[in-house]
Amino acid sequence: MICFLLRNIILGVNLIFGCIQPQSDPKDITGCLNQITSPNDIKEEYITTCSNFIKDEKWYGYLCLCRINGVKGNFEIARKMCFKAKEKNPFSEEVASEIAYLYMRNNYLDEALIEANFAYSISTQSVKTNLILAEIYEKKKIFDKAYLHYDISLKFLKKDPLSLIGKKTFIEDKLNELKNKIETQKKIKREDLFKRCIDEYRAIKESDKALEKLEKCFNIKKDNDLILNIEYINLLYENHRYENFITKSKTLLNRVKDEKQKEDIYLKLAKAYRNIGNNKSAIHYYKKILNSLDT
Repeated sequence: MICFLLRNIILGVNLIFGCIQPQSDPKDITGCLNQITSPNDIKEEYITTCSNFIKDEKWYGYLCLCRINGVKGNFEIARKMCFKAKEKNPFSEEVASEIAYLYMRNNYLDEALIEANFAYSISTQSVKTNLILAEIYEKKKIFDKAYLHYDISLKFLKKDPLSLIGKKTFIEDKLNELKNKIETQKKIKREDLFKRCIDEYRAIKESDKALEKLEKCFNIKKDNDLILNIEYINLLYENHRYENFITKSKTLLNRVKDEKQKEDIYLKLAKAYRNIGNNKSAIHYYKKILNSLDT
């Protein structure tokens, strides 16, 4: 509890007197950079302080100027500063995630993903890196991976109540939004796969191969199209799969309104029952054909 209060006091002091100060250490600097997200957040003394850091070749001075220039829209200068920081501290998660953030802001998503994954390989528990990865994947419409990294971020933030302030609702809303997008994306992908599968099925001439393909299509998505299902039961019958034919046909009959289609199914049902040795059921369907002829 005491530590929590101290952190609140320190945060309040930083907000009053400025976050980046001459006495700031690397951890202070990298923490402060997260508060600089628009030109309005940049103070003149930040530029002066960070410029003084680079006179002593401090990697975090370069990193600071990377964020400041990136936010101001000076991409090339920002990138130069970031890579100078990387030269000084090549295996820093903070540097790699900052480069990823810079690339992401400027829609270089492939480059951003490379740097973010490198940062993640150094530290999987960084909230900043996980949030950057989540946003990159969301922009690339890889919604399942975006969901994963937002979820990881939230779990780590819950361990630190102070860091959770202002982020919990945002991330929870993102997770709900992404759930819907993932389901929609899955549905679209399934529909596309099914359509391509049916196109391939239509091109097959051999009855046995056509049946095999159609069943693969139905494994992708169950389809209630009546004509397609009638084609399916006919293929079952042609390929002597009489028991499957009987089961599927009896279910389908309730949906068939055309009398000729019904009579054709009745006849095949009668023959299918004869082929499996069930003459009683075969006679039942022959009688149905006769009854339909009398009406």
